[in-house]
Amino acid sequence: MILQFKSKILRFAALAILAIAASAYFLPAAPQAHAADVRYAGWNNSQVTVDSNTTNKDLYVAASNIIVSSNVTKDAVLSGQTISVPGSIGDDLLALAGGINLQGSIGGSARIASSQANIGSPIKDDLMILAGKAYISSTASIGGDLFAAAKNLEIDAPVAGNVYFAGSNLVINSKISGSVYTKNFGSLQLGPNADISGSISYTSPTAISIDPAAKISGQITRHQQPQASNGQLVTALIVSFLLLLIIMFLAVVLLFSLFPITSQKLVLAVNKNYASNILIGLITAICMPIVALIISLIGIGIYIGLIMFAVWALILMLGWLLGVVAFGVWLESLLNRQAQVLKYSGIILGIIAVTLLRFIPVIGTLLSLVLICAGSGAIYREVWQSRKNQV
Repeated sequence: MILQFKSKILRFAALAILAIAASAYFLPAAPQAHAADVRYAGWNNSQVTVDSNTTNKDLYVAASNIIVSSNVTKDAVLSGQTISVPGSIGDDLLALAGGINLQGSIGGSARIASSQANIGSPIKDDLMILAGKAYISSTASIGGDLFAAAKNLEIDAPVAGNVYFAGSNLVINSKISGSVYTKNFGSLQLGPNADISGSISYTSPTAISIDPAAKISGQITRHQQPQASNGQLVTALIVSFLLLLIIMFLAVVLLFSLFPITSQKLVLAVNKNYASNILIGLITAICMPIVALIISLIGIGIYIGLIMFAVWALILMLGWLLGVVAFGVWLESLLNRQAQVLKYSGIILGIIAVTLLRFIPVIGTLLSLVLICAGSGAIYREVWQSRKNQV
């Protein structure tokens, strides 16, 4: 399931990249976009190998497996399950994959997102990396700053600028000409070859581990995460509860004041076909932004796509409010053992109950998703029924 989910994300990202490239290619107002090499080979164990001597164009590639062994003189945008770049990139590199292996030189900056990355490339400017596990070998070099968010990161390459890290475990075993700024949830280690010209500022539950041979020119500052007292936690919880309660109450009052008849009809419609409303709301919540994004990337449909995004967000918000009220109506009917009737007592009961349940981590999140889907599904259903009756 996890691999299928990652594959779908990578597939969608690849299509988005190709849509951007294709729209830029066909727009007459941007003739410079014609200097692009776009390649797409599908996702059924496909492979694209760029092996010509020199590619004097921006390179866009999406495939299951990508190998770039040629010299790309301009930018490269790559998306796949595995990416290997033994060739050189003249300018910037943007890469998204499950596994990435970089060995050729990068003439600009590199931006990488991967579950596992092995970087051995000399990079002229900055390196930005988002990864589960990343290793920057001694054959690499970074001419600018290093920005990294990873579970585990090991640096054996010299960095000309600063190192900014957020994640679990960081190991530095190379020359850092600037300073090191980290927020670790695990450990921070300096190996025997570590040479920090600047200072080290870190936040971690454990103290830094420094090899006796490591060198640090500046100061080492450890920041402790502040611990709130029990009284402060209780106060913050009560304030958050009251603010959320007031906001929800005002939003519901505004909705029923502006559209009293329609709102009452939709609330009763939510509970009438609850399961099917959830299914309709879930499908539209997923599909509508994807369709809006595809339309936006076409070029001429950007305004239609933006309108679709706005409508999608509005329906989710209204669906949330309708779902909360419908939940209160259902609770009141359950307590009184009567038929479901929309009354102020049910509205208030729903707002209070949902506000309280939202503070329970898993239950609150699941309940919110169910209410949003049920409410938005009822809106889509009613719109469809009204249009059907007009025909």
